Amino acid sequence: MTTKEVTILLVGAAVFHFLSSSFLRVGFYFDVMLVATVYVANYSDPARAALLGCVFGLVQDIVGLHSMLGLNGFSKTLIGFASYYLIRYLVLETRIGKTALLFFLSLLDVGIIYGFIWLLTETLTDGLLGQTLLKAILTALSGTAIFYLLDRLRFRRQDYSHL
Repeated sequence: MTTKEVTILLVGAAVFHFLSSSFLRVGFYFDVMLVATVYVANYSDPARAALLGCVFGLVQDIVGLHSMLGLNGFSKTLIGFASYYLIRYLVLETRIGKTALLFFLSLLDVGIIYGFIWLLTETLTDGLLGQTLLKAILTALSGTAIFYLLDRLRFRRQDYSHL
């Protein structure tokens, strides 16, 4: 991916994250930054995927006005690095495979974040499991659709019918 494409993806994801976290209740929005991190990892090397995952996570912390700055940055760094290798070794070309990968990575992301919150503050909200599963399902289903749309916009189909 070019720098221009990554910048457009970052700005679009940041705007969408700000709107969804501002107007919807916590747990009832999908993690567009996670989807963007996994999408970038699909077209990058592992170091760039981890670095851009950190950038996407820090932007998510800043835009979402989280009290613990850096938690999403750390988790998205791990997600970017892990998703690079998972995409390569599991060869997830189908929509069902991408949905399963996004579901698993969303659960891992929430596990990392809430694990650190539990270690630092020992306060967790009630209904955490339900919110986590709902967020993972919404992220997986919406993320698969976003992958499809971004691939269609990024790689225009060539017309070879005249050959």
